[in-house]
Amino acid sequence: MDTSNDVVKTAGLLSATAVGSVDIALHPLVILNASEHFIRRRAQTGDADMVVFGALLGVQTGRKVEVFNSFELIFEPGATPEAPMVMDPTYLKEKAEQLKKVFKELDLVGWYTTGGALTQNHVAIHEIMGSDPTVNNEAPLFMLLNPHPSRAERDLPIDFYESIREMAGDQQKTLFIESAYTLASEEAERIGVDHVAKVKASAAADTTSEVTTALSPQHSALDMLYTRISIIRDYLKAVKAGELPENHEVLRQISGLTSRLPIGDDEADAGHGAKDTNDVLLIAYLATITKGCSAMNEMLGKLSVVHDKSTMRRHKAFY
Repeated sequence: MDTSNDVVKTAGLLSATAVGSVDIALHPLVILNASEHFIRRRAQTGDADMVVFGALLGVQTGRKVEVFNSFELIFEPGATPEAPMVMDPTYLKEKAEQLKKVFKELDLVGWYTTGGALTQNHVAIHEIMGSDPTVNNEAPLFMLLNPHPSRAERDLPIDFYESIREMAGDQQKTLFIESAYTLASEEAERIGVDHVAKVKASAAADTTSEVTTALSPQHSALDMLYTRISIIRDYLKAVKAGELPENHEVLRQISGLTSRLPIGDDEADAGHGAKDTNDVLLIAYLATITKGCSAMNEMLGKLSVVHDKSTMRRHKAFY
């Protein structure tokens, strides 16, 4: 998305005099999700300036909004470069219904995207989000994550905006108002973030990933297989050239090995190889996910025990 010509620091789009009235509390999981979303898509596409979109989940009580979680949204470019992005409403509805079954207390309270500054395109997308029946909010929140902050900046590169509708002549126009926010976290979230920070610190010295560790035995086995095949190939070449005498017992063993190899064209072999590779990667990823879930379950169990003990101590002190 080109933001060079439509930066919204002009009067009429960004209201500089108004002050946001919404009390926003942001939980760390939203920051982690949005950051991971951008980093993953950048690694997949190789585009450092790409833009990602997502929805914000939270609880709104009056003018207080607490943002707990988020999920990705699918947006496609418009018909022309000047046209706004087009959202997939079916995906939004299905994803919201699925999350509602798990997080019954959370509602769609807004959306997020990445970029360095507000643009006219953001206003168009914001109006689409506000008019979507799934959002059920005429004035959703807008979170802008700057993926390329200044090195001297010490604050989080995140800005929140609320929207208002004002009359411009005989037409209504959407204006963004920057809103202050605070970071909120529960005890379990603080423990999880601390755990992630420790994992990142320990991984800084060792760049070997868990997937690489899981695939190392297969790599060693393939190297050994290649070495053995090279020995057999060199032996057959030497026998054919008359450099070594024929050993019929060895030749029968080689013939038996080759007869057990599958017969097929190169494309089928390539397909089988890709499938086997995907299966191995899937098993490695599942093992990593299972290990992470087990560690999280163990951590939550310990947290529950500590919480119960502290509650019992308070009750004993009361009596």
